[in-house]
Amino acid sequence: MAQMPELETLRIIYEAVQRRLDEQFRSNENLDQKIGILIGFDGVILSIVLTLAREAELWLYGIGIGVNLLAIVLAVFAVNPRDYRFDPQPRSLQEKYSTFALRDVIAQLTSNLVQAYEFNRPRILKKARFFTLAIIFSCLSLAFLISSVIIYSKSTTILEHGGIVTPQASKSEAPMTEEKPNLDNSDQNWVPPKADPDLADYSTRDIERKDSEKAVQKQKE
Repeated sequence: MAQMPELETLRIIYEAVQRRLDEQFRSNENLDQKIGILIGFDGVILSIVLTLAREAELWLYGIGIGVNLLAIVLAVFAVNPRDYRFDPQPRSLQEKYSTFALRDVIAQLTSNLVQAYEFNRPRILKKARFFTLAIIFSCLSLAFLISSVIIYSKSTTILEHGGIVTPQASKSEAPMTEEKPNLDNSDQNWVPPKADPDLADYSTRDIERKDSEKAVQKQKE
């Protein structure tokens, strides 16, 4: 036969289990608040991107919208009300255990709190898993939507410039080209005149030779 535990021991166990159950409920409430914030965030993102439908790459935009909607569905499913145990039930405790000894009441309450904790734990863990998936899909949808806007803006810039945009050389860096004279048709038909003998400029020796030739010609005459 098992030895009956001391009253003080039962009280310590009860208080420890009660604190652990309280922490479980606080964790569940915090999780519900985070899920609500995530749903609101996804809703804002969805309302913003719907206004950018004409400024995004359509196939990436469609994937982003679909993933965002899936994230919202997962978040709503996570916050969906579930059955939890909040032992003890006040009326049953009063009517059934009011005449019991203190030791028996504490032992019974401890047993019920342990069972309630074990009943609630898998449900809260399931909610946390759905919340994690909702966060992942929210991040993916945001990445798809941002990528769709960036790709669309780049493709639009390339099309507006008629192809791949290349940097234009500045005026100071422009290559030097030889300027050709602008000749009209009359200049192109111009023929240089023949040499004028009167404009000839001879050296001194040539002048003396010319003078002697003229003297000889006069003598012959």
